[in-house]
Amino acid sequence: MHTHTYKRTNIQKFTYKNSNHRYIEVSNSMLKLFINAVSLKDKGLYKCVGDMQGKSETKSISLDVFRYITFNSAPTNQHPTLHSNATIVCIVSGDPEPKISWKFNSSRIRFKSKSNKKYEMLPEGLLVYNISKDDNGAYSCQADVETEGRFDEKIINVDVYEPPKITKAPGENRWVEGDDVTMTCSAQGYPTPKFNFLKNGQKLEMTDRIKLDSENGLLKFSPLKVDDKGDYVCVATNDAGSDRGDGVVVVLVKPEVYEFKNQTVVEGQPISMECKSRGDPEPNVTIAKVETEKKEDDDVGDDNGIARMDTFKNGVGILRMIIDKSVPSDAGVYKCEVANEVSKVQSSAHLTIVYKPKILNKKKPPASVNAWVGKTRNVSCEVDAVPPSDIKWYNHKSPIENANETYNLFKVNDGLSVLQITVSKEDEETWIYGELTCEASNEYGNDNVAIVLKKATVPGIPRSVRHLESLPTGFLLDIVDPDDNGGEVIQGYQVEYQEVKDDGQSIEINIEKVPSSSSSSSLSSSSEEHPTYMHNLAHVTRVEGSKWRVDGLEPSTEYVMKVRARTEVGLGGYKKVKAKTESTRQPYPIIIKRTNYSEAFGHLIEWEKPITGGFPILDYEFRYRMKSIDQGQVVYSDWLTKTKSDHASHPMSSYFLDDLDDNTTYEVQVRAKNEVGWSDFCPSLEFTTKKASEAEQAARIQQSSSPILPLIILLLIVIIIVILVIIDVSCYHLLGCGVTSCLMRRARRGQAQLGSTEKVKVMEEGEK
Repeated sequence: MHTHTYKRTNIQKFTYKNSNHRYIEVSNSMLKLFINAVSLKDKGLYKCVGDMQGKSETKSISLDVFRYITFNSAPTNQHPTLHSNATIVCIVSGDPEPKISWKFNSSRIRFKSKSNKKYEMLPEGLLVYNISKDDNGAYSCQADVETEGRFDEKIINVDVYEPPKITKAPGENRWVEGDDVTMTCSAQGYPTPKFNFLKNGQKLEMTDRIKLDSENGLLKFSPLKVDDKGDYVCVATNDAGSDRGDGVVVVLVKPEVYEFKNQTVVEGQPISMECKSRGDPEPNVTIAKVETEKKEDDDVGDDNGIARMDTFKNGVGILRMIIDKSVPSDAGVYKCEVANEVSKVQSSAHLTIVYKPKILNKKKPPASVNAWVGKTRNVSCEVDAVPPSDIKWYNHKSPIENANETYNLFKVNDGLSVLQITVSKEDEETWIYGELTCEASNEYGNDNVAIVLKKATVPGIPRSVRHLESLPTGFLLDIVDPDDNGGEVIQGYQVEYQEVKDDGQSIEINIEKVPSSSSSSSLSSSSEEHPTYMHNLAHVTRVEGSKWRVDGLEPSTEYVMKVRARTEVGLGGYKKVKAKTESTRQPYPIIIKRTNYSEAFGHLIEWEKPITGGFPILDYEFRYRMKSIDQGQVVYSDWLTKTKSDHASHPMSSYFLDDLDDNTTYEVQVRAKNEVGWSDFCPSLEFTTKKASEAEQAARIQQSSSPILPLIILLLIVIIIVILVIIDVSCYHLLGCGVTSCLMRRARRGQAQLGSTEKVKVMEEGEK
């Protein structure tokens, strides 16, 4: 048997045994060693030893293994972190071991230079101290095996990344429940950071209501709910790192009133009203009564319940109002107002106080109500009651039924009943007069008031009638009211007149006549000496106090007059007076009424009905002037006058004085004219016009300038015509013809020359 072995010096001995890495084949006395995937470990001295028939032979073979330059780790794109001591990785291997050098943007990096404090060569690559954006660029990692002439390089693109930095954290956010809101977070960094949010330390799950915009740092709530409150963290991340920003969400809840009930309380019982509300922050709650107009019969000093009202907190968002003893004026609408920093809301509740009827006109009832034959009188009964009362009327304690010849009942509303009484002749002096009673009642009690119905009569005769002054068309009389007005107010006086005859017929005067009947029909009875009096009625007006003016008479005429007091019942007895009217004359001085109707550029003047002097007023004249104060002295401008014609069919009683200056004091006087002449001017009336607004000033300027423009245009036309006339006259003297005449001559001469020239031209062309 032959044995063959291979030995690798100092490493191992192979026997005739194969493996995946090494195996031996023998053929024809030849031994072959195969090595799969040779590596540096296979490098060394191999001996082949052969034993044959006791002889041993050895053959040594040296196996030298080399490895190409290999970049084991040198990523093409590398992103170191800004301002860090960053290593640009380039791990190179080879056998023999290559020498490493570096270039940056095609410039060699020299490590042994004293000025190089930025770079350092490391086994795993190039260390760059405090790397910045300026270090971005192309780095060349070069490997060189000089002994064998091998060279390789790896281009590494360096792009420095900046870790995120939160520039705007979410911060505190106070938002209202139900609103659509967005939490924002901003950060800088390279590459652009992406955002995420944590809530209370946990990752926030996105839903259809909560959505994240990771690109822009937006967290949207649509809508916001109370559960969304809490602590939030915004996390900004990129390949260089991450940063965090804190935020808080405070959910504010709008205030609302969830209970504020209507109440009904019996008068005198305590009141307790509670307003329940909720909201976040806890709302401030107030209760107040909505003020209404106070009734005349409200108890004095109750201040509509405000002074007696007390409120106190009765829980979170709950306020209770109490009033110890209720009165009717406590009834009404109460307002509960709840407010927090979000908003303010109100709720209303109605408080009803039920009580027995109270007749409102009981404190000041009419002592009596007057009536007479043919008169319809309304008597009212006003009642305050809750619930509404049943109102009944009585005459001498007998119930009054509705709708008969004498009585009618009208229910105006729940608290007002009107009894309408009609006195007919048959009822006169009978049961209708006397005590009337109004009674109101409801389930809580009743109240009543008594009213006396009395019979009214015509007034008595005037106590005195005295002639004061004669006027051309009447008289001034002093009339003293009768001692007895018959129960009704004196409304005025009726004056019946009769002329005194020229034959001197004597007429008895100052004889008091009282009608035989309370009715005015007695005035035309046969007891009157002069029935024609009733057909001659003068116009009577009150001047002042007991002074009356009688108008409508003829000038220079003597009259006997009967003066009677007049009430709603009728005319009373008369008292006679005799007097003669004055002759015709100029009007009496006008009496101006003082009014406050003044505008910026005008004032309204009103006057009493004038005493005309026996003839109609024809004209009024108004003179006025400005009044001012200069250095403490009163200064007047000159008088200005305006005249206005009057018409007997529509006599004037006022006039608007215009074209005045604004904010200026004026004096004005008025006088009147009839066929005889002018009256004296009345005493001066002083007034001050209002200050004009800017709009009023502009309108007046426009109004005043509008008639000037046509005048200016007309003036310019006249000036042009005058200039043309002057030029025409000058031309006539210089040239013997005017402008128009000279122009016409020149035109005719030019036409003649043109014709002559054309004729010459034709002849030159062969005209014979």
